[in-house]
Amino acid sequence: MEKIRQKIACTRITDTIKELIEIPSVTGEEGALSDYIAQRLRAMGADTVRQQTVAGNRRNVIAEICGALPGRSILLTGHMDTVEAGEGWSSDPFRAVERDGRIYGRGACDMKAGIAVILHTAEICIQERQSLRGKVVIVLVCDEEAYSEGVLRAIEEGVQADFGLAAEPEYTHAVIGSCGKILIRAEARGKAAHAAEASKGINAIEEMGRFLSAMDTLHLPGAELIPPQPYTTLRVSGGSERYSMVIPDHCEALISKHTVPGETMEDVLAALKALARKLKLSAQFTFSVERPFYSSFLVDRSHKEVRRLQSIYRCITGAELPLICSSGVSDNNHWSTKGGIPSICFGPMGGGLHEANEWVDIEKLYQVLEIYVRFLLEDES
Repeated sequence: MEKIRQKIACTRITDTIKELIEIPSVTGEEGALSDYIAQRLRAMGADTVRQQTVAGNRRNVIAEICGALPGRSILLTGHMDTVEAGEGWSSDPFRAVERDGRIYGRGACDMKAGIAVILHTAEICIQERQSLRGKVVIVLVCDEEAYSEGVLRAIEEGVQADFGLAAEPEYTHAVIGSCGKILIRAEARGKAAHAAEASKGINAIEEMGRFLSAMDTLHLPGAELIPPQPYTTLRVSGGSERYSMVIPDHCEALISKHTVPGETMEDVLAALKALARKLKLSAQFTFSVERPFYSSFLVDRSHKEVRRLQSIYRCITGAELPLICSSGVSDNNHWSTKGGIPSICFGPMGGGLHEANEWVDIEKLYQVLEIYVRFLLEDES
């Protein structure tokens, strides 16, 4: 692997991440970055490169690199979109700044560093195709920071692989599982009446308040590596927008529930309905599921590719790579469930995710690149 190390040492990955940062790709505006990535992959000699329309000017990038040797197919994936820049930056968030071993800019960590790793991994795999077993499938998607429409579009078209690596900013551990997410709209229907004669009506807002305050009595199941996840009220609305002496007969609440493996949408809806019955509320309650929806997942910690990643990480860093589950969701929820590709998160480390002065660590960037390249080019045995 000495030749590979020399290639990695000479790579211009820091230039790549700076170029990526300076192509703004806030959710909904991924088109220019998609074009840049597709052009890079074509120029380096990927076997196939195509852009897949998600909506309007928003396009996924899908590419394949075929090895000279038989073997498994590995998905390398990540998202092109970033959150908005926001306020409080020390420099222009869309002008990359290198300082004290870090690169700063919106998306530096989440996740243009990961995209840079994937691009340079692809380049080295193409140059060393004779040592590459099987196939590398690269899928870079839109919309992860919103509704995951990009990954759902890719899965709909039938992207396939044996195992997936998402180059998300998870470096001190690998994320092998995650909670699911259900967004529930709860509606309470009461009865209007003059506010001076409140007893003649059924106040839907007050009924909803009683219901929401009782949600913390619901049983919350846990699972391996994932603790019980609570119900969280995100929004409540009801009553007239204008001043009116009328008992409100309608109230809506938006409730988020992260789920653990084994906890289903049906379980959550049944629990909420049972709570409304138990409280014997006067208003009529209904519950419906909104988008986005994510199923929970957990990749087997003994999966051979997980063990290989841990072994390579140990060899390069001298440290162990713990395996954790996340209390958040990502596109891996969909890859691992709807897509049928067991996928884990591991990528370059940084800080300031979704905050001002986002950064990535340059040393860790090179280490992750070496881990990815060795993962693909070293003998699987």
